[in-house]
Amino acid sequence: MIIQKKFDVDIDTWIKSIQKQIPDMVVLGGYSRFKQGLENDYPKTWIDIQVYSVNRLEPLFDIGRLSWFDSDFQSSVLNRATWKSPEGYYLDIFVDETHRDFLVIDELNCQTVQEAISFIDDYILEMGTNPYMENKRTKLLKYI
Repeated sequence: MIIQKKFDVDIDTWIKSIQKQIPDMVVLGGYSRFKQGLENDYPKTWIDIQVYSVNRLEPLFDIGRLSWFDSDFQSSVLNRATWKSPEGYYLDIFVDETHRDFLVIDELNCQTVQEAISFIDDYILEMGTNPYMENKRTKLLKYI
């Protein structure tokens, strides 16, 4: 039997409350595609985001749990962290100074699909190819 935790607030309301605290953050990945209508649902409890500097995360420092981790991601990603909110949701945080294209959808800054593809292309150019990134790129190409 799988027991699913009930959340006091839905994930959409939650991420919008985070963007009010960090107005220039950009929602990445699956939730961005969901908001763009490219995916039918979003069953996960975490959202990938990009911030332009560690200082942008200050509103999160005193609430929830912020954990930094070493990552040998491409050089544009300066730091990586996860943050668990008091509501039980998670942010997967990429600190990346590169200003990338995004769309504002329903009050959220959402990475464009083309920008996601460019990010993967940059990754492959710098870090080399791997099956995970190639599969991700192939999936994204179906959306354009």
